[in-house]
Amino acid sequence: MVTAEMYKNHLLAQGSNLSQIKRTQSDRVINSAFTADAQYKRVYILTRDGWKWEDAHYSRHAKLSILKDAVDYYLQFRPKVHYPIGSYVFVPDDTDFNINISGHELDDPFSLPDERITQLWFIVARDDAAAYVRYNILKCNWKFQWIYKNELYSCWGANRSANSYTSGKWTDEISSSLDNLTAAWVPDLYYAYGNDMYTLNLGDTRTIMHEQRFMLTNNILDPKVYQVTKVIDLNPSGIIKLSIKQDELNNKTDNIQLRICDYYTDSGDQKTETTQHPQMMKTDSHIQWMTLNDDGELEPLIDKSRQALYIGKNSYFEYTLPYSDMKSEWNLHIIDKNNEYTERETSYYNGLMKITVLDNVSISIKPGKAKSLIGKRFTLTATDNNGDNMSSIILEVVDDD
Repeated sequence: MVTAEMYKNHLLAQGSNLSQIKRTQSDRVINSAFTADAQYKRVYILTRDGWKWEDAHYSRHAKLSILKDAVDYYLQFRPKVHYPIGSYVFVPDDTDFNINISGHELDDPFSLPDERITQLWFIVARDDAAAYVRYNILKCNWKFQWIYKNELYSCWGANRSANSYTSGKWTDEISSSLDNLTAAWVPDLYYAYGNDMYTLNLGDTRTIMHEQRFMLTNNILDPKVYQVTKVIDLNPSGIIKLSIKQDELNNKTDNIQLRICDYYTDSGDQKTETTQHPQMMKTDSHIQWMTLNDDGELEPLIDKSRQALYIGKNSYFEYTLPYSDMKSEWNLHIIDKNNEYTERETSYYNGLMKITVLDNVSISIKPGKAKSLIGKRFTLTATDNNGDNMSSIILEVVDDD
């Protein structure tokens, strides 16, 4: 029997006043009809826990014109679903209802060749003025690459040109200099993802500082080089806005083929720390979940709901190598973001994970029968025998029930 107290609790669950009740009801209406809207798109967004699908409405913010820079668009998620400024998101274009990557490519889209990444956007602002929050998104049109302390970094961002005030070469009585100022926006990946940025294999954009040089050009016969003159990272937080001025190409230190400035030392030698990174960026090597079929052969495990490590049971993985004469090398270690495990505990949990090499590219992993493993997450990494073409995925141990 429904009592007055039960009915009161039911009403309070909708809100403590009429305004809150109307808002709750409005949320329900929007959710029920969300996918029926003509602006609906199923997008693929990068979170701190990895890539995930999300429902969104995609709409125009400003009208495109050849007289101004590339404009931003609105992306609105379901009520009470929010993401930080600086987050990456794949949005399908008008050629298909889905994004142009699928299957194992969804595990690590950034490992794809640059020419495949054509539907990537990033959140650049949050609009709270409307009844429901909308996010401004800007399309990524350039992969920025730079050297910081002899390490190679890269990230996708937007090359802006709306505030270019000159374009050419200025000459006075004594010298000649390039006089072309433009701009670039890149996400503040540490703001958006924190220390998970390293697990997600993202470049730390905080290493972009004054006098950093970029090669921004499609013409390797006459490449254009720019140097950072201003860095703004507070308006809004999550986006790093760069003012960049054209600089002279240095044929001794700049790598034109890879479009990376300061790739070599002043003596013309390659910096050892960055020797293999360009190769890693160009590979499509990846780790894929596998399963045993009825014939005892490995085949791809497509069902993501089954992609978990079960206590006392084998899980199978295959690593695609770019060349057949290479060998794969594997590494598995527990994820400890908050430093909650002692060195002894870390060694204990890693030791409970039994790895068996099946062939040149395949392994099986079997978690030990220890209940304390449930909920623990591990990073599985694979490289070739030269230590290049690295790929990694995150695994979680669940109960075998």
